Amino acid sequence: MTITATLACALSLTACGGSSSSNTAAAPADTAAASANTIGSNESNDTTDTATPAATGNVDCAYLRDPANQGAFLGLQLIAQIKRQSVVDSIKTGPLTFDPAQLNAFLQKLAPLGGQSYPPFGDPKKAIDLFLASNAKAAELLAIDGPVPQAKFDELAAVTGETAAFIGAQASIGPALDANCPRS
Repeated sequence: MTITATLACALSLTACGGSSSSNTAAAPADTAAASANTIGSNESNDTTDTATPAATGNVDCAYLRDPANQGAFLGLQLIAQIKRQSVVDSIKTGPLTFDPAQLNAFLQKLAPLGGQSYPPFGDPKKAIDLFLASNAKAAELLAIDGPVPQAKFDELAAVTGETAAFIGAQASIGPALDANCPRS
């Protein structure tokens, strides 16, 4: 994947969020009330739950919807490409760099979205955990001065798995973010 394609992909993923001062997660009581209004009536024996699930913790919507913070998500696109020294060198010195600490902070803010299923992509917890582990391995690798031993690339590849699956795992995050931090 070329750098241009990577940037386009990353920008399309981060562009889905906008900034707004009203981007806050619903309070648990509000979410429960909304859920009660959308669950089928027990009197008709329709128990299909059509409610949007609430996150399992406090979601910092202002942080997650801030475009300045969403840029950290580009790091996931770059992590997926770290397979050889030339990519490491490019990330360290090139126009598309990322800060593993900034990506970690963003992923930690996403963590409360886990624990619930968001149709059609399910629970984002598995993806968030994968991205946290991959980012930690990438940070170790990028901290190496000089040539990176092949064993370090292999360790990262063992965590990230196949590139398409790694990138595709991001799909579960959008519905969770939209459900908990609606755009106005």
